[in-house]
Amino acid sequence: MPLVGFLLLNSLAAWAQTTPVVFQSSFEASPFSALSVEGPSTVVRDTSAQLRALAVLRTGVSIDVTAAVQWSSSEPNVGRIDDRGRVETGNVGMTIITATLPGHPGVNASRELATRLPGIVRQWTFNEEGGGNSTLADRVGNQSALIVNRGGNDAVASGGVVTMAGGSRGFSDYVSLPWESL
Repeated sequence: MPLVGFLLLNSLAAWAQTTPVVFQSSFEASPFSALSVEGPSTVVRDTSAQLRALAVLRTGVSIDVTAAVQWSSSEPNVGRIDDRGRVETGNVGMTIITATLPGHPGVNASRELATRLPGIVRQWTFNEEGGGNSTLADRVGNQSALIVNRGGNDAVASGGVVTMAGGSRGFSDYVSLPWESL
């Protein structure tokens, strides 16, 4: 090897041993692997409820981050949420409550929250159109009902009303309600 090449290689080796190499990156991995929102799924109108945000660290440990997240509601007239996770309900309906952890892109969670009138256990919408074997959605407790077709006079759901023409004993149509709701 020529003397110049030998000196150049030795100089580079000496420089690499004394000069630290620093890598800079604008990306930092979030220490959180997941976020969840806990609390009731149904709340009586004109009352309040407490929701909690739990973050799961990449180590698997869960921590309460309720006060650290940014809260939002898709329908503030149904449920308004403050910066501490307290939701105040308003109109009867459904809203989606979302918690987002600032500074951690993609770390967020949502939960549906329904409000209902006091004393109502189930509230079937009857928005469906159809006859026997039509499903009637439950807006409050996710316990759908079913029109059972037993006779020649078919029950019909239309315009928000279920009409049953009647029939002889044992052959009348009826609405089957889930036993959990009774």
